Amino acid sequence: MLTIKLEDNCADALAQMNITPHPGASVMVMRDSGQVMGVGVMHLYDEYAVIDSIEVKDEFKDFSLEYGLGKAMLNAIDLKGIRYAVSHCVDLEKQLRALRFKAPSEWDDEQMPDNVANWELCLNLDGYFTSNC
Repeated sequence: MLTIKLEDNCADALAQMNITPHPGASVMVMRDSGQVMGVGVMHLYDEYAVIDSIEVKDEFKDFSLEYGLGKAMLNAIDLKGIRYAVSHCVDLEKQLRALRFKAPSEWDDEQMPDNVANWELCLNLDGYFTSNC
């Protein structure tokens, strides 16, 4: 059974993915029957969260798994009451665009806080999980 959840003791999962632990990072681990398939690393702040990486092991590499891990990360961020997700990771642009992230220049009339507008890609989570889109 596939599970994706935030884990406090994630050193083993990060080591399996060859990712150096980030101080203060929150890590989501994707597992199937206990086997690590992928991890998502993010930093959570009061008004925004930074998506640092979304990695799936090569033997499981599939866009739908990366997308699902990213969506689970956004859900965890939203459940903590954080309004924005941001990233500077150009390697993740395909996944983040699929999750509806936009460059600040692409935002319509909505004003973003200054600390969010300076990022490469951003997403406003207001209504993200309740709208029909």
